[in-house]
Amino acid sequence: MLRRKIIRVITHTVSFITLVTISVFMNATAGYAWNIITIDSETHNDNTNLALGSYSDDGAWKWRYWPTCNNTGYRYTSVEVNPLRHGIAFWRVQIPKTGFYKIETSYFATENRTFDADYAVYVNTTTTAATNKTAKPVFATVINQIGNDVTWKTLGTYCLKKNDISMIVLDNNDDSGSASTDAGRWTYMGEEYSSKICGGESKIVPIVDMLLRD
Repeated sequence: MLRRKIIRVITHTVSFITLVTISVFMNATAGYAWNIITIDSETHNDNTNLALGSYSDDGAWKWRYWPTCNNTGYRYTSVEVNPLRHGIAFWRVQIPKTGFYKIETSYFATENRTFDADYAVYVNTTTTAATNKTAKPVFATVINQIGNDVTWKTLGTYCLKKNDISMIVLDNNDDSGSASTDAGRWTYMGEEYSSKICGGESKIVPIVDMLLRD
């Protein structure tokens, strides 16, 4: 009798642990579990599951080891691949829940990097449209990559809806210097940010509106 109880307890415990493990794995792989996701050029290279994040590039890119980079490596446009050192890179992720997301990118800065790396942030845009510039980004800027070691830059905070495809693009196709890619990072800031609600109205009541009230 005691033996049966012990076996029953062990069986239930193993079943519970298995269910919890499966649940955690399914949530993580579905993309619903993260508040911060970092997408790097090694771990996520050509990943087809956008819920987990994907990195891809095209052009004169080479990989080099560096311990302070995400996953100990970075990519850069090299004259050994193409004398013009032209290339374009993409970081993409499917948004797990509606809210504001701070979007950042990192690169390995050196003294021979380009001083005008073109970055853009897109929503629900294909890589082809971004490459051909037939789609309009929600944000675009130029970053000077000259410096030393890994550098993070913030590309803004945006309201994104669940299942949106958010994309960072680094376009080095019109530069003469080498560009570097390392990682893209999305940080969930909540449904409300800077007194605005994602998809809604501001919670701050305008002064004029307050004066007109009884």
